Amino acid sequence: MEAIAGVGSELRPGKLADARGRIDPGIPGAKVTAELGLPSFAVKTQGVSEHAIWTYYFADGTLTVNLTDDRVARVSTRFGPPRIPKSRRPPAGSVE
Repeated sequence: MEAIAGVGSELRPGKLADARGRIDPGIPGAKVTAELGLPSFAVKTQGVSEHAIWTYYFADGTLTVNLTDDRVARVSTRFGPPRIPKSRRPPAGSVE
């Protein structure tokens, strides 16, 4: 369950504004990963069309890339410290 929620996703190096300036709607997903690397967190659904949401966490914000059939459909930004989900489980080896 935690993997589906993005628990433990890593920060990407660099700045949110710089990353946003390197991608635009319509480009293929391969170009996004060539420019930004692998996302911090990703989910995908398949049906008649394939839809994916790639989330990139930076120290200064979050970049969300929505793809349809491996093309960027929408890009959104949220400046400020990212809200990376944390585990609710006790750390390994701890006693409750």
